[in-house]
Amino acid sequence: MKLKVRDYPDLVRDSQSKAIINTNRSAMIQHIEKRETKVSIQSLQEEINVIKDEFQEIKELLRQIASRNH
Repeated sequence: MKLKVRDYPDLVRDSQSKAIINTNRSAMIQHIEKRETKVSIQSLQEEINVIKDEFQEIKELLRQIASRNH
């Protein structure tokens, strides 16, 4: 049996498991897509930071090579 959650028209409580269930599928899909986008952006930011660090290492190595040749 599903019981309505007071003050939340899109939520119901399963009387057997006591779980709260969102009945607004479009809002739930939007939330999942938003969360996935956020995770994707964070992953890209981490990759960018790794690439920046690697470029800094390459620049430093090139500076060391250039200073040995002068």
